[in-house]
Amino acid sequence: MSDVIRVKFGMRWRYPVNVVRADGKFVHIRGPEEAVSFLIHQVDTGGTGRFDEAHRICVEALRGETAVEQARARFSDACWSAGILLA
Repeated sequence: MSDVIRVKFGMRWRYPVNVVRADGKFVHIRGPEEAVSFLIHQVDTGGTGRFDEAHRICVEALRGETAVEQARARFSDACWSAGILLA
C-alpha cells in the first residue's frame, strides 16, 4: 500500500473529440482526463468492450504508460461505434 501512482492530469490532445451527451448537448473532450470522466458519468457503457478499452487506455495515458494520441484514437473509436462522435 505504499506505492504511489503518478498521474499526469491536464494532458491535452492535439485536437478535441466532439461528442454528443445523452441529453443531446455537444461536448468537446480535450484529453484523457475528460474522456475518463465522460465515460464514467455521461455514457451508459453497458460493459461494451470498446468503452472499457477506451477507459483503460485513457487511464494508462494519464499514468504515462500509453501515448496520449493513442488514447484519443481509442476514445474516438468507441464513441464512433456508439454513434455519439461528431465530425
